[in-house]
Amino acid sequence: MNRPGRASKLLVILGGIGAFCFLCCAGLVVAVFMWPSKYGTKVALNKGSELYYTPAVTEAEARKLADYMKKDKTFGDVEGGRFQLNKAGDAYEFRMAVKEEKAEDKGEDVAIILWAALLSTEVFDGAPVDVHLCDADLKTLRVVEYGHNQPKGPQEDDKKDK
Repeated sequence: MNRPGRASKLLVILGGIGAFCFLCCAGLVVAVFMWPSKYGTKVALNKGSELYYTPAVTEAEARKLADYMKKDKTFGDVEGGRFQLNKAGDAYEFRMAVKEEKAEDKGEDVAIILWAALLSTEVFDGAPVDVHLCDADLKTLRVVEYGHNQPKGPQEDDKKDK
């Protein structure tokens, strides 16, 4: 004979198992979508491109760069690009995924330096910017530096003499 108390206990146990499974799945979903990727925290750009930033950079700095990139014709029209912003000392590291043959081609260095100069003045208040040409996993293949050991202007030299 089946007692009513036994059925309700079974329902409580099954309900508890179901609730436990639901909480585990919900936690997994939250972890997948909220956990930063191995590249850092993501900021969406135009056309599926992504900018990641590391803990060495503030969200405000990353958003300022993202806003600039969205307006810039060079990067605003890139489809599916992957970029990362990091900071090492006083220099910003702008990483961008490129094909390996592009990373080896030094013929683009003048354009890269000009773009780094724009980033330095327009986004990063004159700080040095190192452009890292990277593989698809954002591992550096080659670095193009801008803004290190810049010669001082005449006004700064005059101040030292006084």
